[in-house]
Amino acid sequence: MMRREGEKNEVIRLEQDILSDLADSRQFYVLETKDFWRQIKTAGSAVPANALYLMKAFQSQSEELAPPSATILPPVFIHPTAHVDPTAKLGPNVSIGPRANIGAGVRIKEAIVLEDAEIRHDACVLYAIIGWSSRVGAWARVEGTPTPVREHSTSVVKNGVKVQSITILGKECVVGEEARVQNCVCLPFKELKRDVANEVIM
Repeated sequence: MMRREGEKNEVIRLEQDILSDLADSRQFYVLETKDFWRQIKTAGSAVPANALYLMKAFQSQSEELAPPSATILPPVFIHPTAHVDPTAKLGPNVSIGPRANIGAGVRIKEAIVLEDAEIRHDACVLYAIIGWSSRVGAWARVEGTPTPVREHSTSVVKNGVKVQSITILGKECVVGEEARVQNCVCLPFKELKRDVANEVIM
């Protein structure tokens, strides 16, 4: 947007402009909680927030979580309408949405798979969000970069460039067979046939 001469660029900063004034005027209140808390500023923040939510459910022995087994490393949530092949290995910190289809030999860790998504046989999904109705081809890899548990940043520096640490596929994205997608944000309705890394795919 073009600005006219003399117009000021007015920006409101939550911490500096609003919260500090509320504290100065004694109109600022704090709720102390013993529960988990996670700041969510980016879409990738959903993965570590999901991990905290799953861990809370696991510690309270929620029956909504999948029972631990040789192929389920808790905590893992699988929606009752999802289909997961018994040879797929899930967890820790995985949520599988409604009507998702997880094929044979798939490995999913630290990820969210949204409704109607399909992960075909022998694919690998790590530190990622797979969008609604997206499809990951056989032997494909969709992966982000692990960040420390206590770290609140969802970005990493690769080759001197700051990139997303969580890979995100938007709605109805397709990752071709044997393709590798790393540290990318892919906007909806895209098809990835080749390897891509550290990009925003528009």
